[in-house]
Amino acid sequence: MSKFKFALFLGCNAPVRTLNYDRATRVVLSKLDVEVVDQDEFACCGYPLESADHLTAITMGARNLAVAEREGLDILAICSACSGSLMRTRSMLIEDEELRKEVNERLAKMGLEFTGKSKVRHIMRFFHEDYGMEELKKHIVRPLDGVKVAVHYGCHYLKPSEIVGGPDNPEIPHTVDELVELTGAESVDYTERLLCCGGAILGYRERDSQLL
Repeated sequence: MSKFKFALFLGCNAPVRTLNYDRATRVVLSKLDVEVVDQDEFACCGYPLESADHLTAITMGARNLAVAEREGLDILAICSACSGSLMRTRSMLIEDEELRKEVNERLAKMGLEFTGKSKVRHIMRFFHEDYGMEELKKHIVRPLDGVKVAVHYGCHYLKPSEIVGGPDNPEIPHTVDELVELTGAESVDYTERLLCCGGAILGYRERDSQLL
C-alpha cells in the first residue's frame, strides 16, 4: 500500500491547455509510488472570481474542499494559483464562523459540508517537505547535467506565508531551486524571478498582463 494518497487537483488549465503537466505529474507520482485519486466533481478553485465576487469564489473553493473531505483525502495541487486559493479559502472558513455558516448553507444544497478536515499541498512542497529530498534523489535515473533552468516561483506559492507555510522566505525562496538542482540541472538566478506572472489581471487588463 502506498504511503501517500491524495485527491489530485489539476485545476482548469492542465486538463485542456497544458496536458503535458497532467501527464508528467501522473508518470512521476506513479514512479514514486504516490497514489492519486481523480475526483470528477472537482471544478474551478474559485481564484478567477476572487476580485469580482468574493463569496462565490470562496464557495467554489469550499465545494472542492468538501468533496475531498467526503472522500477522506487531502488535496494535491499542481497549480500555484489553485493551491494558494484553496489554502486561503480553507484558512478563512476555519477562522470565520459566520462565513463558514453562510458558505455551508450554500453547500448544503449540493449535499456537501466544509469542516476543514482536508488539507491542501502544492506538489513541489510535497516533494520537498513530505516525500523528502534524500528519498527523492534515489529515484533520479537520468540526471539533467548541463541543463540550466530559470525558476519562477509565482506569488501564490509563497504568499501569504502564514497560510501557505513551508520553509521558504517569500523574498528569498529556495525550495524549487533545490528540487531543480537535485536533478543535476543548474538553477539560474535572474532579476525578475519573483515578479507576478500577470495572471491576476488577465481577465480585464490583458495587455498589462502580457507585459508583466
